[in-house]
Amino acid sequence: MLLSIEKLIYGGDGLARTPPGVDGRSMAVFVPFVLPGERVDVEIRQEKPGFARALVAQLILASPDRVEARCPYFRQCGGCHYQHVPYERQLEFKAEILRETLQRIAKVELKSEIRLHGSPPWNYRNRTRLQVQTVPEFALGYLRFGSHEFLPVCECPISSPLLNRVIARLHELRGLNCPAAVEEIELFADGADERLLAWAFFGLEADKRDLLRWAEALERELPEIAGVTFFSSRRQTSKRPPEDDAAMDPKALTQSGAKSIRCILPGEPLSHRRTDFGRDRQCARRRRTRPVRRSGVIFRGVVAEFSSHIGCRGVTDSVWRSAAECTGERESGRRANRGLPEERIPKKPAGAKTS
Repeated sequence: MLLSIEKLIYGGDGLARTPPGVDGRSMAVFVPFVLPGERVDVEIRQEKPGFARALVAQLILASPDRVEARCPYFRQCGGCHYQHVPYERQLEFKAEILRETLQRIAKVELKSEIRLHGSPPWNYRNRTRLQVQTVPEFALGYLRFGSHEFLPVCECPISSPLLNRVIARLHELRGLNCPAAVEEIELFADGADERLLAWAFFGLEADKRDLLRWAEALERELPEIAGVTFFSSRRQTSKRPPEDDAAMDPKALTQSGAKSIRCILPGEPLSHRRTDFGRDRQCARRRRTRPVRRSGVIFRGVVAEFSSHIGCRGVTDSVWRSAAECTGERESGRRANRGLPEERIPKKPAGAKTS
């Protein structure tokens, strides 16, 4: 089917319309990786009442704005939608999309100029979430465009240099014998792009000792990693009770900011109780540490600002020290303990140092 692209819409797709049918109506067709004014031959992949989604089978007439994408995974990976467009034009298109969306949905006619604040076109992201493959060999990657199929990658050009170095180093180390239960890993770099935190998401079959062993290996071999946090996976393959979905959102448990989380220590199995989940979320918002319950397994989180009053078992001095140093506290957590009942503050583990 030959179509002409009219404009770009929110999400990056191009909008085209089919020729009018017998009823005089045309159908909207959304096509990714195109530009306004281009003529394309498409294959319809999904059709619904009033619209369809298609993929380009052949580019008949290319826009003069079209450029070669820098990323070798572009159009395979589901992350980026505009790399075939020069960055300056990307900003202009996004401003037009914002103006049109406000007018169409909010009925707001924006008369003022939209001031553009662009970032560097490459290596600007300080956060990325990667899929983890351990069989037949270790690999990191993303999901293929429009699917749940794994796409292994060696780099991500829009991620910061530190994130790319860690990705390359993990491949070089073959994942440090990453436990098979680890399904995803999310990396957060700081503003200076010198240190980062790692969130790992695991399935129900995870062995806590394997997870802690892997976390210690990561911190030992990758000194850029300031801490590792484990969460239960959101994948349905983990078969956790559906009523836990809202309670298991890690963002609800880190209201004080991702940089306050440093490591996860093991506890004992616990039955599912919604009152416990609600109480944990409330305590997390108050920046106090409480057991974080995950799919029948209880973990105790080390929050940096309250590192001196956590009952830590099996945590190394280096992990304890990195958690304390991140807050800038050099006085054994005195400020962190302020306002908490004394009897609720366990003694600091023997040998744990804060500076």
